[in-house]
Amino acid sequence: MKAVMAAIALAGAGQVWAADAGVAALVTGPVRAADPLRAAVQCGYSGGLHALDVTHTVPRAKQRTVTTASGSMQVSVADGYRMRLAFPGTDPFVQLKLERSLPEQFEADRTAILAQLTWFTAQPKAPQLKVLPARGIEVLGLDEAALNGAGVIGVYTLIVPSSGVVATAYLLRQTSARKAYADYPRYVQLRDRFLSELATCLGGTMSAISAAPPARSRS
Repeated sequence: MKAVMAAIALAGAGQVWAADAGVAALVTGPVRAADPLRAAVQCGYSGGLHALDVTHTVPRAKQRTVTTASGSMQVSVADGYRMRLAFPGTDPFVQLKLERSLPEQFEADRTAILAQLTWFTAQPKAPQLKVLPARGIEVLGLDEAALNGAGVIGVYTLIVPSSGVVATAYLLRQTSARKAYADYPRYVQLRDRFLSELATCLGGTMSAISAAPPARSRS
């Protein structure tokens, strides 16, 4: 199962995270009406969750490749940002990827992203894919059932038809003494609150996720 989550994280990593000296300006500066991604960068979160760094990833190829059960598919990328967020005095809690599809490609991109997630969760010992109750936005995700280890513990994708934005949140395990959470119920609480606030900022509403640890799709 860890190999599956590692593959998900790798699939989302197109560029090394880099601290941006202008992070404060990006997070607080003026937003153009035609720049929904910049508005998403400036989403506010409770509990002191804040951006550690922001990278504006200007795509050259205008697309990225995802793996599905039927082979490789392309997802268009008109613009993008990557950012890490953390609670005060703790390790990074989430790596957030924000992308905007080319308008004419949005439906095809949505199909490719759903096919990729379905393929991931069909792998042996993979967690089940959850489709979460929401309005004005699609929210899909999966979690590992245990906190032990390092790297990604949960991946959630938020698809926003009204703006063509796709947000992917890679929720991170806490491996040092600077933990934002130390048990699974606290992880769930912080995860749900973050996703709900992100969904609201992106223009939708989302109901709470089940607090129970996720079931595995295979033994």
